[in-house]
Amino acid sequence: MTRFIDTGRDDEREDLIQERNAERRYQRELARHPDPRDPDYPGDEEGEA
Repeated sequence: MTRFIDTGRDDEREDLIQERNAERRYQRELARHPDPRDPDYPGDEEGEA
C-alpha cells in the first residue's frame, strides 16, 4: 500500500507557475508601452538632424 505524503511541492509548483505568468504579463506590458526615455524610442529624432 502506497501512502500519499504531502511534500508541499504542489503548492510550490503553483507558486512558480503564478510567478512565471506574472513575469510574462509584466514583459507584455513593457513591450506594449516602450519607455520614452530610451534613446532608441521611435520618434526620438533630435540627434538625427
